[in-house]
Amino acid sequence: MKQSLFFRYFPVPRSLILGGTGLDISDLSVKFISLATSPNDYRVTDFGEAAIPVGVILGGKVINQDGLVKVLAEFKTKHNLQYVVASLPEEPAYLIRVKLPFMPANELRDSIELQLEEYIPLPAGEVVFDYEVFAHPLAETGYYDLSVSIIPKNVLADYKQALEKAGLIPIVLEIEAQSLARSLVSAGDKKTYLIVDIGKTRTGFCVVSRGIVLFTATLGSIGGENLTTAIQKNLGITYNEAEKLKLAKGLRHSAADKQVFEAIIPVVSIWRDEINRYRSYWETHKDDGEAKDKISGIIICGGQSSLPGLVDYLESNIGLSVTIGNPWTNVLEKNTTVPSIDFNNSLRYATATGLALRNLIDP
Repeated sequence: MKQSLFFRYFPVPRSLILGGTGLDISDLSVKFISLATSPNDYRVTDFGEAAIPVGVILGGKVINQDGLVKVLAEFKTKHNLQYVVASLPEEPAYLIRVKLPFMPANELRDSIELQLEEYIPLPAGEVVFDYEVFAHPLAETGYYDLSVSIIPKNVLADYKQALEKAGLIPIVLEIEAQSLARSLVSAGDKKTYLIVDIGKTRTGFCVVSRGIVLFTATLGSIGGENLTTAIQKNLGITYNEAEKLKLAKGLRHSAADKQVFEAIIPVVSIWRDEINRYRSYWETHKDDGEAKDKISGIIICGGQSSLPGLVDYLESNIGLSVTIGNPWTNVLEKNTTVPSIDFNNSLRYATATGLALRNLIDP
């Protein structure tokens, strides 16, 4: 994000920072990836992951700060981390679309602040916000079209304090959907996409148009773990056995794979229905009478997105192109560099990769 308020909260001389390290903090894990510049692209210098105990973070809110600090401090020491661009959770955040009449650009922030309480159920003094300009006014009679990200100050403070207590220095804190867009959508791509981030216990949705996030939603109760437990229950096997079957067979619809398919299809159909619902909402809901750009494709990512048969199932039931996102889209020059993380594993690092890029391409 350009002109980031979050960046001004954590001013660090750029001469002290080499490369970019993205730190993705979720309810159950923390991941990082470090990038450095190469002649034609970027290269991965290090990456890693650690589990966060259940109950430390719930729904994106830090419940046990000491527990989070312990995990982060051990992670910092193990991987020799210092300066990081870290994620903020989607669940307690708000993303709104605001239109403002023509004015000097340096007056936009004050004007947005005056209108925040019309869009969110919190006093303006209790939140921090940032914005991106989706469209500039073409004349003095026109309007700014703005995407505004908002997060409660107490949520921001909890993450900031945990990072600092662990000995890390946060350069920027950014809502994760923005990092996903930076990672998965090619720079300069003006099309509109629905990104579906399928995690272990949750699924995130965001609409990205012209590289800017304009809509986000979270399905907090459905993730890849639901598929595993469905197989475990229906086949009467252990959790680990069910996990292996899920990854090996997925949605393959053969006679030999029928039991697995029938166990997980009720969960997968929820993803299908939610994608159709958000697509319909986006394309039929008008802002100030203006029609939006239609969604041109679905991009899926996250640790569960490489499930066998998932792309084909969604594509045949949605009627749009569905692709597995490539986290290296804006990192590696095509056909010249092989990353140090295999592709399936890299899908879990899409947010961390976008965070790392934030410090390299958007100073």
